[in-house]
Amino acid sequence: MDFYSDINVFQSNHEFKTTDIGESQFRYILCGAGSQTITILTGGMGLAELNFSFIENLESSYRVLAFDYPMGADTNEDLVDAIHSLIERLGINKTIFMGESFGGYLAQMIARKYPDITDGLCLFSTAGLNEETIESLRKQYSKLARPLIWVLGHVPYNLLKPMLIKASLKKIKGVTDEEYQYMKDFFTWAFKDYTGQYDVHMTSLLVDIMNQRPCNKEEFSYLKGRVLLILPVDDGTFDSKMQKDLIDLFEEPYVVDSVSGGHLAPIMQTDKYVAAIKEFTASL
Repeated sequence: MDFYSDINVFQSNHEFKTTDIGESQFRYILCGAGSQTITILTGGMGLAELNFSFIENLESSYRVLAFDYPMGADTNEDLVDAIHSLIERLGINKTIFMGESFGGYLAQMIARKYPDITDGLCLFSTAGLNEETIESLRKQYSKLARPLIWVLGHVPYNLLKPMLIKASLKKIKGVTDEEYQYMKDFFTWAFKDYTGQYDVHMTSLLVDIMNQRPCNKEEFSYLKGRVLLILPVDDGTFDSKMQKDLIDLFEEPYVVDSVSGGHLAPIMQTDKYVAAIKEFTASL
């Protein structure tokens, strides 16, 4: 396993494009072939290339759309609308939204507001956008949000990067030394050109989750049997209660709860996730 070799191969074979949607410029890639389209909604760092392994493993069977979350969309509502406009511009009529962590929240917001383009959901290492989870997030983070954003915006960001990398690595569970080194290289690369301005932007979007109107089961009734949930048993970020509440948001979801590896299991075990996606989408 060599992360730098893997990312170099991906970048040499995949070209990202840009397009302006209102005040936002999307950096995106649309690749692959197939009758179904999967739109990847990345996690809280907001960078599409962090899902490069998913893109590589899915593009032989699906059309795959992935993008960085753009500056300019300052609330999640704005971001949901901008993503919808991007999908329309690219001529995509229906898509399966694949979201991990923050991307899982975003997928639920899109599915609620734009059922006309939502063909299904694949949600990983995330929680339900329900009343209990939103209230739990408020209790945990409402007092910490402003100080955290202030620190990210005022402390020299290069001084914060080592601490942020270390915090990211703590989300990994049950890996070998070789896998741990791979993930260390992964985050070192991800933070190399990451800026404090963009971190403030993404953290503000994460904080804005607490301001969302809770989802309910009726809003997702049209997705009966069209939701895949892969929930690590040792997530660490989202506890078993949050996972159960997510399951209860949908009618007849396809649930995989036998994976381990912590919150970052999708990155470490992409092959298992892709196998589950293919089995799930074949039934739609």
